Amino acid sequence: MIDGHERDDKLRQMNSLHGTDVNRASILREDGELTLYRVQPTGGTGSVLVVRPADEHPPTALLERLAHEFALKDVLNSGQRAL
Repeated sequence: MIDGHERDDKLRQMNSLHGTDVNRASILREDGELTLYRVQPTGGTGSVLVVRPADEHPPTALLERLAHEFALKDVLNSGQRAL
């Protein structure tokens, strides 16, 4: 688990996420490998979930796994469901 200073640093990082102006970011879960945030962009009406590696320099295998999981969104959004 991270201490209060590390948590504040992570939330500040979320405020500069890809140049997006973030109104609020909340850490929902941390497992040592990944951090899950709920982010509300400034001026937006909703929120998004963001998963980031917890480590500043994550292992290549973790980045590859995240890329694979992200690629599955097309399959899951296609409307094709197995029953």
